[in-house]
Amino acid sequence: MTRLELMELAEECSDVLVAMEDDLLQNIAEYLSEGRADIPTAQWKIQQLAALGKLDRANIRTIAEYSDIAADMEEIAMTRAALAAVKDMDEGFGKLVSDGIIEGTTVPMEETALQAAAMYSKQAKDRLNKVNTVMRYFAKTTAAAAVNKAAEIIDKQQHLDTLNKAAGKVIMGAESRQTAVRQCIKEMSEKGIPAFVDAAGRQWSPEAYVNMDVRTTCSNAAHEAQFFRMNDYDIDLLEVDSHAGARPKCALDQGRIFSKSGKNRKYPAWKTSSYGEPDGILGINCGHHIYPYIEGVSTQTYFPYDKEENDKLYKQKQEQRRLEREVRSAKREVSMLNSAGDKEGAKAAKDRVKRRTAAYNEYCEKTGLPRKADRLTVQGYRTKANKELAALNNKMASSTNDWSKTVSQKHSAEELEKISAYAKERGVKLYQPNTYDGDIEMLRQQIDTISSLKTEYNINQKITLRFTNMSDDDFAETVNNTICFNNKAMRNAKITNQNLNADNQLAATDFTGIAVHEMGHIISRTYGEKGLDIAKQAYYNIFKENISQTDLLDYLCNNVSEYSIFVPYERQSRNVKLKEITPEILSKSKSSNSNDFSEEFIKLLKEAMINEKI
Repeated sequence: MTRLELMELAEECSDVLVAMEDDLLQNIAEYLSEGRADIPTAQWKIQQLAALGKLDRANIRTIAEYSDIAADMEEIAMTRAALAAVKDMDEGFGKLVSDGIIEGTTVPMEETALQAAAMYSKQAKDRLNKVNTVMRYFAKTTAAAAVNKAAEIIDKQQHLDTLNKAAGKVIMGAESRQTAVRQCIKEMSEKGIPAFVDAAGRQWSPEAYVNMDVRTTCSNAAHEAQFFRMNDYDIDLLEVDSHAGARPKCALDQGRIFSKSGKNRKYPAWKTSSYGEPDGILGINCGHHIYPYIEGVSTQTYFPYDKEENDKLYKQKQEQRRLEREVRSAKREVSMLNSAGDKEGAKAAKDRVKRRTAAYNEYCEKTGLPRKADRLTVQGYRTKANKELAALNNKMASSTNDWSKTVSQKHSAEELEKISAYAKERGVKLYQPNTYDGDIEMLRQQIDTISSLKTEYNINQKITLRFTNMSDDDFAETVNNTICFNNKAMRNAKITNQNLNADNQLAATDFTGIAVHEMGHIISRTYGEKGLDIAKQAYYNIFKENISQTDLLDYLCNNVSEYSIFVPYERQSRNVKLKEITPEILSKSKSSNSNDFSEEFIKLLKEAMINEKI
C-alpha cells in the first residue's frame, strides 16, 4: 500500500482517539469551573487539587466509552489493508493461473486477509491499552498543572496590582481567577493530552502517535497477507523494488530477489534481510514494495504507483491535516471556555475559529482537496453552538435586524390591482393586497421567484401571499401554502439584504432568497421531509465517504448556514425533524454563494421528486 493509502486508513482510527482527547479536555474544563469563586486563591487551589479523584473517575468513564471503538476501528483498518494487498496480487495471479503458469488456490482472499490481520490484533490492543493509561495519567496531571499555574498567575497579578496603585483597583477573586483559567485553557487546547512518551522524552499527541502506529500495523498486516497469499499459490520467491534515496538497511535489500523459505539456494533467504527491523526493509515509513517472482516469467502481479504524484498529494494532505488541527484546537478552546462558564473568553476564541476555518477552506480550494468536515469536528463544540442557536425564538434567525430606517409606502388602488393581476397570471394570489406597504418592485421579484420555483418543482397548487407587521427578527413564515411576509422586510431592498447577511446565519444573500426559503418549505412538504437523508447522500456523492448525523449537522452549519440546523427550542429532541435543511440548501443553490454540495443536493431532490411521481 502507498503512504497515502495508509494515511487514510490510519485517520479513521486516530479520529476516535482525538474525540476521546476532546472529551477528556472537556472533563478538565468542567473540573476547573466547579470551584467556589468567593474563596481565596490558596483555598481554591487546595479545593481543586482535592477534587482530582473525581476528575480521574470521570476520565476513566470517558476512556472506557472509546476504548472498544478504537480497538474495533484498528482491527477493521488492518483487515482492509490486508485485503487490499491480496486483492492486488490475485488480479495478477488470475492471469498466470489461466495461462497455466501457476496452480490456483481454493483459499478465499478474505480468509487470507483475516489470518494476517489476526497476527497483529493482540499487539494493537495492547498498545491501545497503553495509550489509554498514558492519556489517563496526563489528563490528571494536566489538570493539576493548570490549577497550580492558574494560582501562580493570580498571585503574580495581585502582587503587581497591589504595587501599582495607579491601576485603580486590585483585580481579585473570580475575575482574576477566570482570566488565569482562560490562559491555562488556551494552552491546554493547543497542546492537548499526550498519548505516548518516547525514549527521548518526546510527547506524542493521540493523532500523531495513533497515525504512526496504525500505519505501521496496517503495513505489517498487508505485507504478512502478501506472504500468506504467495503460500496459497505455492510461490516462494519475492522481489523487492528499488528507488533512489533509500535508507542504509533498505539500500542493502532493495532490487534483490529472496526466497521466503530459504530453500532455493540460488537466492538469499528472506530471513537474512533487514525485514522485521524498525529501520529495515518494509519497516516504519519504508516506501518499498515486494512482488512475487516467478523464474522464467518475472512478471509483477501488480504495479507501482506514480511516486512523484503520490508524494505531492501526501505532502498536501499533511498540510491539510495541520490546518485541521489548528481549527480543532480553536474549537476546543471555545468548547472548554464554555464548559468553564467563561462566555466572554469563548466569544473571543470564536474569532480564531473563523480565521482558521477560512484559512483551511482557502487551502482546500487552492489544492483541490475535498474539505473534511468531520475532521474539523470537536466534541461539544457544535452541540453548544446548536443550543445557542435553538434558543432563538423566531422562524428566520437574526437578532440583529434593524428596520428603523425603512418607511412604509402608500399604493393606489390601481397599483395594487395591477400587481394582483400580475401575481394571478403566475399562479400566485395576494391576500388583502391593500395591507401591503412595501416596495412594488420587490414584490414583483418575489412573485417571479415563486412562479419560477412552482414550475421548476412542479408545484401545481396556488401559492397565497399575505403581508403583516411581524417581529423584527422575522422575514417571513409559511403555513400550508400561504407565505406571510414581514412588511418591514419588503420596504427597502438594501436594508433587507444587509439584515439577511448579518451574522452569517442564513443562506440567502438577497431579498429574493426569502421567497426561495419559504418555497423550500412548500416543496419539502410536497415531496416529504427528506432533507436530512438527501444531505447525507449528497455528502457521500461528493466526498465518497459516509458521515454521521452529528458530523453532517456540523458540515451543514459551516457550509450552508447556521439556520439550516435550527430546531425550535420547545421541540428539541433526538427525533426532531430538521425542517430547515431543504429550505436553506435551496436558498444556497439560488444565491451567489452556491457550492458543489448545494448543487448535488438539488439534483438528488429532483430525482426524489421524480421517484415520488407526485
